[in-house]
Order: sequence, then C-alpha cells, then structure tokens
Amino acid sequence: MAPLFDAVICQKANEFPADLLFKKRPRRKDILKSFTLTHGLQSITDAISVQPKISIIKGKGVQTVATDNDLFHLTTGDGSTYTAQTLGVATDAIAAARLLKAPFPELSEQLSKIQVSTVESVGVALKRKALSLPPVAGLIAVEDSFYSAVSAIPSSMIPTGASVFISRRECSPMKQNLGASPTCLK
Repeated sequence: MAPLFDAVICQKANEFPADLLFKKRPRRKDILKSFTLTHGLQSITDAISVQPKISIIKGKGVQTVATDNDLFHLTTGDGSTYTAQTLGVATDAIAAARLLKAPFPELSEQLSKIQVSTVESVGVALKRKALSLPPVAGLIAVEDSFYSAVSAIPSSMIPTGASVFISRRECSPMKQNLGASPTCLK
C-alpha cells in the first residue's frame, strides 16, 4: 500500500499522520469543487492588482518586516521601505518564518516547523494514435524515480486527438521536521 499513499501526496508517506491523509471533511454543495481559470492563476493576481488602494511592486525581495503603531514596515533588498496597514505574506513557510520572526515570534516558530519539499510536475501531450497503451486513469510507481502519473484530466483541457500524462516526483528530500511528533514526515 505504501506506493499508493506515496502517490497520493507525491512524497514518502511512511510516517505521514493517517488522520491527515484520510481526514473526512464535510462537503458543501454550494461551493464549486473544480473549475478552470481561462487565463490561469495569474488572472487572480491581475484582478487584485487593479483594485483601488492596491499597489503591486514587482522585483523587490522583502528582507525585513517590522510593526509599529499598528503599521507594517517592510524593507527590501535595495534599501527601499514601504509602510502598510495590512500585510499579506505569499511565500513558502521557511521564508515566512524568517520574515515574521521579529514581529510575530510565536507564529514564526510554528511556521518553521512546516516541512518544505520541492515537487516537480511534468505535463506531456501525445497524439492518441502514437500510443500503443490502452487508456488508463493513472500509474503508480513502485521503487521508481516518480510517484504517480495521471491521465484523468478534464477532456475540455486536452487537445483533440491527444492523451495527456502528468508525472509527479519529489525532487529534494525534506529539509525540516514537524516538531517532536512521532507521526511526522521524515
């Protein structure tokens, strides 16, 4: 069963907490479970960026975050400073923990416990006539360089006459541990 569980989360599941892997969540019929954005995820940030009182500054890495009088003060790598009433952090947990260490030490400590793994996803589209394999929903590797490959993609996203396979594999080992819990990823 291990290869199946590895394939589900695209990493070794040996010590992954089973209650997280199989957690039953209430289903809400009023919320879409699957949809496609015509122009991809970029359309979300594009829509946000044109809202009044929203400024998007690109190409400047934030080096420090500080708070004072209910304001956030950010300093970038080039020494520029920015002040805002609201701060949104959109980065990986390791970078967020570093940025938030001074103003929010408890949050930073919790974020630093989150493991980060790089997963590579590769999409391939082939003409159905070029394949000698029968149609499959997916493949699960046993002791191989990938975890899974799926072909169950909405037909609206597949070009006419093509079969699509997406392969996922972990590219680097976990760098951190989720605290002292014995049921954590390693």
